[in-house]
Amino acid sequence: MLKKLLDIFLKLSPREKGVLIGTVFALSILFLDRLVAGPALHKLRVLDQQITQEENAIRKSLVTLLRKNQITVEQQTFSGFAVEAKNPEEEMTSLLKEIEGLAERSSVNLLYVKPGNTEEKGKTKKYSATLECEAQMPKLTVFFYQIESSKELLQIEKYMIQPKSGEREKGLTVARCLVTVSKTVLLKPQ
Repeated sequence: MLKKLLDIFLKLSPREKGVLIGTVFALSILFLDRLVAGPALHKLRVLDQQITQEENAIRKSLVTLLRKNQITVEQQTFSGFAVEAKNPEEEMTSLLKEIEGLAERSSVNLLYVKPGNTEEKGKTKKYSATLECEAQMPKLTVFFYQIESSKELLQIEKYMIQPKSGEREKGLTVARCLVTVSKTVLLKPQ
C-alpha cells in the first residue's frame, strides 16, 4: 500500500507535488490544532478564569480582614467609654445631671427637662431627654458645643430655635430652644 502511494507521488509533476505537500502540511497543522493545541488552550482559558475568580475572592477576603482590623482598633479606641450596665433609672439620672451641669456652666436657663425613650441596639444603649431652654445665641452655641464634646458621648438629635419675642439682653436677642439630647452607653462584654 505504501509502495502504491509512493509510485503515485513520483508520477506527479513538481507543481502537483508542491500542492500535495502543502495540503498535507495544512491538514496536519489543522489536525494538531484540533487534537493538541485546542484542548490545551481551552484548559488554559479555564485555568485563567479560575485564577481570576480566586483573586477576586482573595481581594474580598482581604477587604473583610482589613475591616475587621479597623473595627478591632475602633473597639479598642472606644473601650474606655464602655461601662458596666446600670439600671435605666441611674443612667437617665446621670444624663439629666450632665445636661443640667452643662447648662449651668454655659449660662443657659433650663425651663424644663423631660426624660425620653431608651433604645437598646446590640452592645449599646441610647438614653434620650427633651429639654427647653433659653439664652442668648452665643451662650446657646457654647451649650451645644459642650453637649457634643462631652465625655459622656452626648449628642444633639434635633433642635428648634426661636427668638423670644421682644426680649433683649445686652443688645442680643434671647432665643428659646427645644432640644432632644441622647446619651450612648457602650456596654462592656459580659
